[in-house]
Amino acid sequence: GAWHPANAGHRYFGRVTLATALARSLNSVAIRTTLQISPYAVVRAAQRAGITSPLQPRLPIALGAYEVTPLEMASAFATLANGGTRVPPGVIREIRRGDTLLYRRQAGGSAAASPAAVFLLTQGLQGVIAGGTGRGAQIGRPAAGKTGTTNEFRDAWFVGYTPDLAAAVWLGNDAHRPMAGVTGGSLPAQAWAAFMRAALRHTPPQAFAMPDGLMPVTLCRETGLQATPYCPSTEP
Repeated sequence: GAWHPANAGHRYFGRVTLATALARSLNSVAIRTTLQISPYAVVRAAQRAGITSPLQPRLPIALGAYEVTPLEMASAFATLANGGTRVPPGVIREIRRGDTLLYRRQAGGSAAASPAAVFLLTQGLQGVIAGGTGRGAQIGRPAAGKTGTTNEFRDAWFVGYTPDLAAAVWLGNDAHRPMAGVTGGSLPAQAWAAFMRAALRHTPPQAFAMPDGLMPVTLCRETGLQATPYCPSTEP
Protein backbone atom coordinates (compact mmCIF):
# COMPACT_ATOMS: atom_id res chain seq x y z
CA GLY A 1 0.00 0.00 0.00
CA ALA A 2 1.01 3.60 0.61
CA TRP A 3 2.78 2.97 3.93
CA HIS A 4 6.52 3.65 3.72
CA PRO A 5 8.06 3.26 7.18
CA ALA A 6 11.67 4.21 7.78
CA ASN A 7 14.21 4.51 10.55
CA ALA A 8 14.80 7.89 12.15
CA GLY A 9 17.11 9.89 9.92
CA HIS A 10 16.87 7.10 7.32
CA ARG A 11 19.81 5.38 8.99
CA TYR A 12 20.30 1.63 8.54
CA PHE A 13 22.91 -0.68 10.02
CA GLY A 14 22.46 -4.00 8.20
CA ARG A 15 22.18 -7.14 10.32
CA VAL A 16 21.93 -6.27 14.01
CA THR A 17 20.89 -8.09 17.17
CA LEU A 18 17.48 -7.42 18.70
CA ALA A 19 19.27 -5.80 21.65
CA THR A 20 20.99 -3.34 19.32
CA ALA A 21 17.72 -2.67 17.51
CA LEU A 22 15.99 -1.87 20.81
CA ALA A 23 18.79 0.41 21.95
CA ARG A 24 18.81 2.34 18.66
CA SER A 25 15.02 2.21 18.24
CA LEU A 26 15.26 0.78 14.72
CA ASN A 27 11.82 0.73 13.13
CA SER A 28 12.96 -1.58 10.33
CA VAL A 29 13.82 -4.36 12.79
CA ALA A 30 10.54 -3.95 14.69
CA ILE A 31 8.63 -4.33 11.41
CA ARG A 32 10.59 -7.39 10.29
CA THR A 33 10.12 -9.01 13.69
CA THR A 34 6.38 -8.35 13.58
CA LEU A 35 6.24 -9.88 10.10
CA GLN A 36 7.90 -13.03 11.44
CA ILE A 37 5.71 -13.50 14.52
CA SER A 38 2.53 -11.90 13.03
CA PRO A 39 0.68 -8.76 14.15
CA TYR A 40 -1.86 -11.03 15.88
CA ALA A 41 0.87 -12.21 18.27
CA VAL A 42 1.81 -8.61 19.04
CA VAL A 43 -1.81 -7.75 19.88
CA ARG A 44 -2.16 -10.78 22.15
CA ALA A 45 1.07 -10.01 23.98
CA ALA A 46 0.09 -6.37 24.50
CA GLN A 47 -3.32 -7.34 25.84
CA ARG A 48 -1.85 -9.90 28.22
CA ALA A 49 0.57 -7.27 29.51
CA GLY A 50 -2.18 -4.76 30.29
CA ILE A 51 -3.15 -2.79 27.16
CA THR A 52 -6.95 -2.50 27.04
CA SER A 53 -7.47 0.06 24.24
CA PRO A 54 -8.58 -1.37 20.86
CA LEU A 55 -5.67 -2.70 18.78
CA GLN A 56 -5.81 -3.90 15.19
CA PRO A 57 -3.63 -6.85 14.06
CA ARG A 58 -2.04 -4.89 11.24
CA LEU A 59 1.61 -4.33 10.49
CA PRO A 60 1.80 -0.69 11.68
CA ILE A 61 1.27 -1.99 15.23
CA ALA A 62 5.01 -2.72 15.10
CA LEU A 63 5.58 1.03 15.49
CA GLY A 64 2.77 1.81 17.92
CA ALA A 65 0.20 3.03 15.40
CA TYR A 66 -2.76 2.71 17.80
CA GLU A 67 -3.54 5.07 20.65
CA VAL A 68 -3.14 3.92 24.24
CA THR A 69 -3.13 5.81 27.52
CA PRO A 70 -0.16 6.51 29.80
CA LEU A 71 -1.86 4.41 32.50
CA GLU A 72 -2.02 1.43 30.14
CA MET A 73 1.65 1.83 29.23
CA ALA A 74 2.67 2.08 32.88
CA SER A 75 0.58 -1.01 33.62
CA ALA A 76 2.12 -2.99 30.75
CA PHE A 77 5.68 -2.08 31.74
CA ALA A 78 4.86 -2.89 35.36
CA THR A 79 4.12 -6.40 34.08
CA LEU A 80 7.73 -6.53 32.90
CA ALA A 81 8.97 -5.18 36.23
CA ASN A 82 6.95 -7.97 37.89
CA GLY A 83 8.78 -10.61 35.88
CA GLY A 84 5.79 -11.31 33.62
CA THR A 85 2.97 -11.18 36.18
CA ARG A 86 0.23 -8.67 35.40
CA VAL A 87 -1.38 -6.85 38.31
CA PRO A 88 -4.22 -4.54 37.18
CA PRO A 89 -3.64 -0.95 38.35
CA GLY A 90 -5.75 0.34 41.22
CA VAL A 91 -6.20 3.65 42.99
CA ILE A 92 -7.50 2.57 46.40
CA ARG A 93 -5.44 0.27 48.61
CA GLU A 94 -7.88 0.07 51.52
CA ILE A 95 -10.80 1.88 53.15
CA ARG A 96 -11.28 2.12 56.92
CA ARG A 97 -13.87 3.59 59.24
CA GLY A 98 -11.90 4.14 62.38
CA ASP A 99 -10.35 0.78 63.22
CA THR A 100 -12.81 -1.13 61.03
CA LEU A 101 -11.48 -2.34 57.68
CA LEU A 102 -14.18 -1.87 55.06
CA TYR A 103 -12.20 -2.75 51.94
CA ARG A 104 -8.73 -3.97 51.05
CA ARG A 105 -7.52 -4.47 47.50
CA GLN A 106 -6.65 -8.09 46.91
CA ALA A 107 -3.03 -8.79 46.03
CA GLY A 108 -1.98 -11.11 43.23
CA GLY A 109 -2.03 -11.14 39.48
CA SER A 110 -2.05 -13.31 36.37
CA ALA A 111 0.83 -14.71 34.32
CA ALA A 112 1.27 -12.69 31.12
CA ALA A 113 4.67 -13.95 29.93
CA SER A 114 7.40 -16.31 31.04
CA PRO A 115 9.94 -14.88 33.52
CA ALA A 116 12.79 -15.97 31.24
CA ALA A 117 11.38 -14.12 28.21
CA VAL A 118 10.71 -11.02 30.28
CA PHE A 119 14.24 -11.06 31.71
CA LEU A 120 15.75 -11.21 28.21
CA LEU A 121 13.54 -8.32 27.09
CA THR A 122 14.55 -6.37 30.18
CA GLN A 123 18.21 -6.88 29.31
CA GLY A 124 17.55 -5.30 25.93
CA LEU A 125 15.57 -2.43 27.42
CA GLN A 126 18.39 -1.75 29.88
CA GLY A 127 20.56 -1.12 26.84
CA VAL A 128 18.16 1.63 25.73
CA ILE A 129 19.06 3.58 28.86
CA ALA A 130 22.70 2.54 29.15
CA GLY A 131 23.75 3.58 25.66
CA GLY A 132 20.77 3.94 23.35
CA THR A 133 18.05 6.48 22.62
CA GLY A 134 17.09 6.68 26.32
CA ARG A 135 20.42 7.81 27.80
CA GLY A 136 18.64 10.82 29.28
CA ALA A 137 16.77 8.43 31.61
CA GLN A 138 19.85 7.23 33.50
CA ILE A 139 19.20 7.30 37.26
CA GLY A 140 22.29 5.68 38.71
CA ARG A 141 20.67 2.28 39.32
CA PRO A 142 19.51 -0.66 37.17
CA ALA A 143 16.60 0.47 35.00
CA ALA A 144 15.00 -0.50 31.70
CA GLY A 145 12.80 1.49 29.36
CA LYS A 146 11.87 2.57 25.87
CA THR A 147 11.60 5.84 24.00
CA GLY A 148 8.82 6.59 21.53
CA THR A 149 8.37 9.46 19.05
CA THR A 150 5.55 9.79 16.51
CA ASN A 151 5.57 11.53 13.14
CA GLU A 152 6.16 15.29 13.17
CA PHE A 153 6.95 15.11 16.91
CA ARG A 154 3.25 15.01 17.83
CA ASP A 155 3.83 12.53 20.68
CA ALA A 156 6.91 11.81 22.74
CA TRP A 157 7.08 8.94 25.24
CA PHE A 158 9.38 7.43 27.75
CA VAL A 159 8.19 4.39 29.68
CA GLY A 160 10.48 2.50 32.01
CA TYR A 161 10.91 0.55 35.20
CA THR A 162 13.21 -0.68 37.91
CA PRO A 163 12.62 -3.87 39.95
CA ASP A 164 10.55 -1.67 42.32
CA LEU A 165 8.62 0.82 40.20
CA ALA A 166 7.26 1.48 36.69
CA ALA A 167 6.26 4.86 35.28
CA ALA A 168 5.17 6.33 31.94
CA VAL A 169 5.71 9.86 30.63
CA TRP A 170 3.90 11.30 27.61
CA LEU A 171 4.36 14.78 26.18
CA GLY A 172 2.25 16.34 23.46
CA ASN A 173 -0.27 19.06 22.64
CA ASP A 174 -3.96 18.62 23.45
CA ALA A 175 -4.84 19.69 19.89
CA HIS A 176 -2.41 17.10 18.47
CA ARG A 177 -0.21 19.80 16.99
CA PRO A 178 3.46 19.02 16.31
CA MET A 179 5.97 19.90 19.00
CA ALA A 180 9.28 21.66 18.44
CA GLY A 181 11.47 18.62 17.91
CA VAL A 182 10.68 16.89 21.21
CA THR A 183 11.64 13.21 21.10
CA GLY A 184 11.09 10.45 23.62
CA GLY A 185 14.76 10.49 24.51
CA SER A 186 14.77 14.20 25.40
CA LEU A 187 12.22 15.80 27.74
CA PRO A 188 10.16 12.65 28.52
CA ALA A 189 13.29 10.68 29.46
CA GLN A 190 14.52 13.54 31.63
CA ALA A 191 11.13 13.90 33.34
CA TRP A 192 11.00 10.16 33.96
CA ALA A 193 14.48 10.21 35.48
CA ALA A 194 13.65 13.13 37.76
CA PHE A 195 10.50 11.40 39.00
CA MET A 196 12.20 8.05 39.56
CA ARG A 197 15.12 9.56 41.47
CA ALA A 198 12.67 11.27 43.84
CA ALA A 199 10.31 8.30 44.17
CA LEU A 200 13.12 5.82 44.86
CA ARG A 201 15.36 8.01 46.99
CA HIS A 202 14.73 5.84 50.07
CA THR A 203 14.74 2.52 48.18
CA PRO A 204 18.07 0.66 47.93
CA PRO A 205 19.14 -0.12 44.33
CA GLN A 206 18.84 -3.71 43.19
CA ALA A 207 19.52 -5.60 39.99
CA PHE A 208 16.91 -7.42 37.94
CA ALA A 209 16.94 -11.02 39.17
CA MET A 210 17.79 -13.71 36.62
CA PRO A 211 15.13 -16.46 36.68
CA ASP A 212 15.86 -20.17 36.69
CA GLY A 213 16.64 -21.70 33.33
CA LEU A 214 18.95 -18.93 32.10
CA MET A 215 22.71 -18.54 32.31
CA PRO A 216 24.95 -15.62 31.36
CA VAL A 217 27.17 -15.91 28.29
CA THR A 218 29.51 -13.53 26.48
CA LEU A 219 28.35 -12.58 23.00
CA CYS A 220 30.23 -11.46 19.92
CA ARG A 221 29.04 -8.06 18.72
CA GLU A 222 29.94 -8.97 15.15
CA THR A 223 27.72 -12.07 14.91
CA GLY A 224 25.37 -11.91 17.89
CA LEU A 225 26.40 -15.46 18.74
CA GLN A 226 28.38 -16.81 21.68
CA ALA A 227 31.88 -15.38 21.62
CA THR A 228 34.94 -17.40 20.64
CA PRO A 229 38.66 -16.55 20.91
CA TYR A 230 38.42 -15.29 17.32
CA CYS A 231 35.76 -12.68 18.06
CA PRO A 232 37.41 -9.30 18.54
CA SER A 233 34.41 -7.50 20.00
CA THR A 234 32.43 -8.94 22.91
CA GLU A 235 29.73 -7.93 25.37
CA PRO A 236 28.12 -9.78 28.31
